[in-house]
Amino acid sequence: LRDQLKARKTLDQEAELKHALLEKLAAAHEVEAPESLVEVEASSLLREMLGTVRASGGRVEGLPENAEGLTAKALEVARRRVKESPLLEAVARQEALTVSQEEIEAEIQALAAAYRQEAAAVRRALEDPVRRAGLTARLLERKALDFLYQHATITEAFNLITPG
Repeated sequence: LRDQLKARKTLDQEAELKHALLEKLAAAHEVEAPESLVEVEASSLLREMLGTVRASGGRVEGLPENAEGLTAKALEVARRRVKESPLLEAVARQEALTVSQEEIEAEIQALAAAYRQEAAAVRRALEDPVRRAGLTARLLERKALDFLYQHATITEAFNLITPG
């Protein structure tokens, strides 16, 4: 249990640092977030969230009572993602990062486990070229963020993150 808690804390700290790194990157580069893209991303986030709630056995019937709050949060996250995405894509291009078939398969397995589905069902859903491209783009962005994180100099005393 102690090891699990320690591992969870490490993952949480890493996620927090990656979030701070993305904020610094976005602050250093002015990126326009077209409202139409933000709305599409927000809709996608809401669908993803509802799918996660259903997959974990939760009920979505009670969610509409807080629909405004959920929509506002989804728009906030979507706006951030729309601004960060081109920056991460540029890093991936500059560093010649790619996503392998093995990484796609690992993500399919992870998605199947998260949504309590068979991997074959996830693969079928990814036969749609748009969905497949979306998955590949998310994996590439994740890889670019991991690259930045590994090459950043993180100064804990002042909560600063600088390029490595």
